[in-house]
Amino acid sequence: FDNDQRCFSSIAVSKTLEINEEFSSTFFVNWYFPNQYGSVSNKSAKTLKNRENNRYIIDQKKTKKTGHFYSNSFPTIKSVASYFVSEQKKLSTQSHQFVSNMYASDLDQFVLDQINSHLNTFITSSTLTQSGQFGIREGLTSSQSWGPNSTLDVALYGSPMIIALFPELQKSMMRTHAKLQTNDGEVNHGLGYDLDYNQNGTWGVYERVDLVPNYIQMVLRDYLWTNDKQYIKEMWPSVVKGINYILTKRDTNGDQMPDMHGIMCSYDNFPMHGLASYIQSQWIVALNMASVVAGDMGDKILAKKYKQIAQKGSKLMEEKLWNGEYYNLSNDYLGEKGVDNGCLTDQLIGQWVSHNAGMGYLFKKGNVQSSLKSILTKSFMDNSFLRNCSWPVTAILFPIHTSNLWVDQANTPWTGVELAFASFLIYEGMVDEGLKVIKGVDDRYRKAGLYFDHQEFGGHYFRPMSAWSIMNAFLGFSANRGQLNFNPKLKKDNFTLFFATPDATALYIKCANSVKIEVKTGTLKFNSLKIENTTNFTAQASLYVDNKTIKPSLKKCEKSNFSVLFSSEIQVKAGSVIEIK
Repeated sequence: FDNDQRCFSSIAVSKTLEINEEFSSTFFVNWYFPNQYGSVSNKSAKTLKNRENNRYIIDQKKTKKTGHFYSNSFPTIKSVASYFVSEQKKLSTQSHQFVSNMYASDLDQFVLDQINSHLNTFITSSTLTQSGQFGIREGLTSSQSWGPNSTLDVALYGSPMIIALFPELQKSMMRTHAKLQTNDGEVNHGLGYDLDYNQNGTWGVYERVDLVPNYIQMVLRDYLWTNDKQYIKEMWPSVVKGINYILTKRDTNGDQMPDMHGIMCSYDNFPMHGLASYIQSQWIVALNMASVVAGDMGDKILAKKYKQIAQKGSKLMEEKLWNGEYYNLSNDYLGEKGVDNGCLTDQLIGQWVSHNAGMGYLFKKGNVQSSLKSILTKSFMDNSFLRNCSWPVTAILFPIHTSNLWVDQANTPWTGVELAFASFLIYEGMVDEGLKVIKGVDDRYRKAGLYFDHQEFGGHYFRPMSAWSIMNAFLGFSANRGQLNFNPKLKKDNFTLFFATPDATALYIKCANSVKIEVKTGTLKFNSLKIENTTNFTAQASLYVDNKTIKPSLKKCEKSNFSVLFSSEIQVKAGSVIEIK
């Protein structure tokens, strides 16, 4: 009954060693819980009194057994132990290989440590049911979970790690959200303990304008990353339904843009009104991707419609929100609330998504970079933390003390936002600035003794898994329907950087007169390669796989850029080397 009680235990082997003698011992810690249950029935709940300590407990009837995926392969705890004993060498080698490859990158160790630390949350907070449904808890502490599974607003930040390393898990998560989409197109905020259980549309969170754009961005980005045509064929109807929902239900002034009317997005503790940069940038990238995917689906009418709305949205962003330095928090330009000139750290989160998906600029590049610089000037405090929002005079804080709001979100940091923003800076070539933000997070959590337990709504928070995008940003890496794009941001003659696609892991190695890609695991698949800003290529530059020339259907070389296009998919297996020289 003491939820704060922690259990500590130890296991040891005694051995007397002679001089220069070595001894090693391996321990296996196994668990097996085949009877995991999901939803419970409140109607069957009974309040029972425990006679020993005079406390009351709730007896709830478990109504659905969801199980664990490992039960499909391991019928008993003994079979789990036997597997680890027999496969110890292979499993250990694979695990160490991943870490070694990642740490082969020529980045500061605190950067690699920071990225690596969030793999802990991936493991700690996730669930994979016996039927193969995946979810990851929003937050977790020793006594309880915080929030539902796979909350869409938080997953937008944390999911780049999932789609890169375990794409089938990410697609499973989105399929479940699609399954629970309402008839008019609304989606759940999150998923319940039983991932199939519909928590009344949005898990108790209503009036969220960002949820449907969150969902659309991830579904379409996942398709662009995986080039999985069967997946997008399955999911496309839910995307169209979601876009129609925003246009018919959440656009109250007829400008084809989602409107804010107070507190109704992931920033659920300070208001925005009318056109809000945080929502607007997400809506624009969602429509921009949807216009491309509609073309892939053979729907030219929708492709044109979505492109036109996206272009209109970008124009409104520049006309109604740009103030000459950054994009204002919001502008109720057709209403009564006027302009809120708050400088939100996440004002261009949609542009960050666009960089990850290889979709280019949504807004003027100069305005994007000016906004990032303004955010740093106003909100990066003491080289330690990046607060969520600042107003023109940095000494003026959001008046939390005079409001009825329940927590101070504006003046404080969210780690997942900080790390996503750091990767955004690096994508834009502002490497030193990005490193300072990462170092601030890293130092802060080391000092607090919470290095593997990042805080927001509970611990082990999902959003800071955005750290994975730092790896992509340094390489300027994106994947878009088989096109792999590299635009490295390291200003070195020679360097190595690790990256992962949904099909492979690899090392990108820049040398004086060549670029190599060493495939470490899986099979690297592509139909196009584009390498920018890396070395002086000549017209004679060619692509080789294991020293054999691979002739493309189209090749383009100009100064520091090299691109090749192939008529069919190229597949390069682990152990092979791609080289441009």
